[in-house]
Amino acid sequence: MDNQTIDIPTLGSATDRPREAMPPSTPVPADGLPLDPPTPPEPRHLLLWVDVETDDIDPDECAILELGLRVTDLTGFDMLDSLRETLHQDRLDLNPGTLTAVRMHVANGLLGESLNGGVEARYVGAMAAKIIDCALALGVLHPAGTNPQFDLTCLRRILRAGIGEDMTSKLMARLSYRRVDMTCMRLASQAAGGDPWAGSAGAHRVEDCLDRDIRQWQRLWPLLEGFDWTGEAE
Repeated sequence: MDNQTIDIPTLGSATDRPREAMPPSTPVPADGLPLDPPTPPEPRHLLLWVDVETDDIDPDECAILELGLRVTDLTGFDMLDSLRETLHQDRLDLNPGTLTAVRMHVANGLLGESLNGGVEARYVGAMAAKIIDCALALGVLHPAGTNPQFDLTCLRRILRAGIGEDMTSKLMARLSYRRVDMTCMRLASQAAGGDPWAGSAGAHRVEDCLDRDIRQWQRLWPLLEGFDWTGEAE
């Protein structure tokens, strides 16, 4: 068989191709991330409604009888999580500072539930920590309620019993410093001549207090639609 020479065409380099056929180049830094990453979405804002029932008005010394937590969206209509637990107490100190609250909680049955049953604070604290941590993963968590500083101080004590001081401090530090205090709304109503505390006695249980706060919040915030926050009083 005669030897034959076969011409194999050579592939041209990228520079041999027409300019218009070359793909556009995008500069990429050494770490592989694009130089113009997309703008992250605005964080979701949530409300952490907190209420406790106690035997005294000193949040550092009182016996905590009941804890209620609810996580809602900013409107208060969409509830994402909740917790209600009676805390076990072995004994209560009866003195002039606790007498009013003790009488109230005897009448509503909470004192009997706490002394005869209830859940140990360490278990309630662990459950509360899980709810708060999960809510924080969803967005910015604003504490809310009536005089929330009192309830947050008591909540810190409960969390400390469940997850320890160090983890409690870290968890509480992640909460927003911006809070919804329904007392502000009621004082504004009082300044306008209203009686915001009318019919608010209730049973003095956390479910009643949280229902009232959230119901009033749902009715109040739509009234601010279109409000000029930069204007001056007339």
